[in-house]
Amino acid sequence: MAAAAVMIGWHVSVDDGTTVPIVIPLLALCAFSIVSAANIANDLRDIPQDRKVHPKRALAAGSISKMGSTIVLITFLIITLSSLLVSFIIDRNFLSFLIILLSFFSLMFYETIAKGKGLLGNVTIAYLTILPFLLGASVPGLSAKVILLCPMAFCINLSRELLKDIMDMEGDRGWRLSFPILHGIERTIRASDLAIALAMISSILPLFFWKVGIHYLVLVLCSDILFITASFFSKWRVGTSVLSIKLGMVLGLMGFIFL
Repeated sequence: MAAAAVMIGWHVSVDDGTTVPIVIPLLALCAFSIVSAANIANDLRDIPQDRKVHPKRALAAGSISKMGSTIVLITFLIITLSSLLVSFIIDRNFLSFLIILLSFFSLMFYETIAKGKGLLGNVTIAYLTILPFLLGASVPGLSAKVILLCPMAFCINLSRELLKDIMDMEGDRGWRLSFPILHGIERTIRASDLAIALAMISSILPLFFWKVGIHYLVLVLCSDILFITASFFSKWRVGTSVLSIKLGMVLGLMGFIFL
C-alpha cells in the first residue's frame, strides 16, 4: 500500500495525461522496501509475543528462520538505499530525499521508543502512513489536494492501530504499555470510533474545494460504509473491524485516484 500511495500522491498532484517520470517507480520501490524492512524488523522483535497472539505468523511458527529473515531485511535496506540514491541522481529532489530520511528515522523512533509507549506508538504509525502520499507529491510539488488526503489517512490508520492493540493485549502484557492496557478496552473503542468519525468527515472535504466525479463519490461512500461497519463490530468482533477498515482503506485509495 505504501508503493500505491506514492503513485497516488504523484497522480493527484499533476494534470491528467502527464507521463509518469522514472523517478516515481523508484520512489515507490523505495517506499515498499523500507516498509517491508520495518515490518520484518518488527516481527523479529515480536517473536515471543507473536507465539502467544499470532502463532501462525512465519517467524513465530518457525517456518522462516531468524537468519533468513535477517538476510531479507538487509536486502530490503540495500534496495531502499539504492533506489533512493538513483532517484536523487535522476531528479535532484531534496524534498523527496528528506521525506525518505524522515520516514527512516521515524521508523527507528517507533521501534526503539514509541512502540512501548501506548498512544505515542499508534500516532507514530498513523503519521508514517501519510508520508508516502507526500513522497509521491514531492516530485511535481506538494498540492492542496494531497495535503487534504493526509487527515483521512492519518485518522483511519490511527483507528486501525488502536483496534489491533486490543487484539494484541494478551501478548503485549509485560512487554509494552498499549492504549487498551493503560485505559481499558471500552475507552480504546471510543477513541477508535472518534478517529473513524474524523476520517469520514475528512473524506467529504474535497467536495467543498474541487469538482469530484461519480467514481470518487461511489468509492469513498463504500469506504465510509465499511468504516461504519468497523465501528459497529468493534464492540464484540475486533478482528472483523480491523478487516473492514483495511478493505475500506483499499477502496479509499482507489477513490483518491479520481480526485
